[in-house]
Amino acid sequence: MAKKLLLPFLLALILIGCQKQEDIIITPSNNPFEVMPERFQQNILLEHFSDEAQSVTVENSLFVDQLKSKYPSRLIVANFHQNDFLATSYSSFLGTSLGGLLSISKGAINRNIGKQTLAQEDGQVLLSPQNWEGAILQALQKPDAPLSISLETGTEANDVGFVKVYIAHKTPISPTAKLVVYLLEDNIQPIFQNGNQIGFSHQNVFKNLLTEYEGDSIDLTGSSEKGLIHKSTFTNIDLNNYNVANLKVIAFVYENHADFKQKQILNSQEANFYGVHYWDID
Repeated sequence: MAKKLLLPFLLALILIGCQKQEDIIITPSNNPFEVMPERFQQNILLEHFSDEAQSVTVENSLFVDQLKSKYPSRLIVANFHQNDFLATSYSSFLGTSLGGLLSISKGAINRNIGKQTLAQEDGQVLLSPQNWEGAILQALQKPDAPLSISLETGTEANDVGFVKVYIAHKTPISPTAKLVVYLLEDNIQPIFQNGNQIGFSHQNVFKNLLTEYEGDSIDLTGSSEKGLIHKSTFTNIDLNNYNVANLKVIAFVYENHADFKQKQILNSQEANFYGVHYWDID
């Protein structure tokens, strides 16, 4: 998959041979992944940045754990490292594409711009931790999302991995929509973490992505009162590059735009690898 290289040569080795297939599913179906959900619950994706040289990385990690406990079925988290052994070139790309990192301790909430923020961060996409929960609450107050996502993961006969992303919608989605799929790991032990604490480990760490850096184009412009389900299948994933016991998948759809303040995420979903996540029904 051609893109700017993620830890240049390594990414080429990891992604080589990864294949993608797209299908449009017409409901109804007996397959639970192919049954139109009754509603499209709005989930929240927090994409935040870390660096082992910064002691605030530990503080932010603990704060994120608190937020995930407070919003257990709604908040999804991806943690992007810079300047340490977990850094990737995609982390730098993402920070730049969302307006630039003036401080490593920043995060985006569904890539929405800040409103009614502390520390004069209105209009910014990358917000300080003190503004994360306020942005989460604002996002949760919105109506249901325009689409819903379901995930299926596992291995094929030759022990390579696959990820299937199901996207349900009824109304037309912008033709600028992009699908992004992250691979993350939990419980990674720190090496030179400043301000380290006993028992601390890095969580929600971005390791790789299955799509292009800006996401894969996806046609969701159709409409149907009964609903449409789009399936994207990623196969031939080399799992030898990961601690599969701690591996998880995040998929989301966002509107790509030249203006970084208009790259809002429409919805997201998460599943542990070897697991599934059917449509949200809460």
